[in-house]
Amino acid sequence: RESGPHVVGYTIVDVDLFEPPHKLRALLDPELLKKEWSALLRAELNVFLRDKLGYRAKWDTKTSAQGIWLTLTLARASRVRDVDIDGNWPVLAADIGARMKLRRGQPLPDTEGAREKVLDVDEQRTMDFLRDQGYLDARVDIRASQEPGSYAVTLEVEVLKGPQYDIGTLQIEGNTVFSDPVIDRAFRRGKYFGLLREGFS
Repeated sequence: RESGPHVVGYTIVDVDLFEPPHKLRALLDPELLKKEWSALLRAELNVFLRDKLGYRAKWDTKTSAQGIWLTLTLARASRVRDVDIDGNWPVLAADIGARMKLRRGQPLPDTEGAREKVLDVDEQRTMDFLRDQGYLDARVDIRASQEPGSYAVTLEVEVLKGPQYDIGTLQIEGNTVFSDPVIDRAFRRGKYFGLLREGFS
């Protein structure tokens, strides 16, 4: 295919940077200069700036005979500062925190809808973990708090575990491969509720 115009240079609009512009340029130059400008490159650069450097980016382009000149406006992305876990649970907070995708230092979307989707994923992961431990009625609520003008976000994780269900009598039918005691032990090693969650009986 015929190649499009390439990036010949760019201007950084100094809004509120973490580091001096010359240090930022040293990181951006290999990712940007002399590259063919496209929607794919733009998407890759947005991910690079957000996940590696902590910025949200706005791009403006000007095309000339020499190529593309970019004007890059950067704003600091919101990031997780703390994760506070509270609730009536007997499990260590570290066990729940280890199963969450969101950790300290990770970026968060600034739009409400996109942020809710990210929080919903961790709510579900935490509920799945608790239900695997027998807390089938567990409820988890994750809220993000952020002071106006701040980039730091605190995640408040409220865990309501509910009662822990025990495994009672197991009735095993149709088994021709393993002995019934082997199957019984496998279910009682903490796998039973996870199998139920995944749709097995």
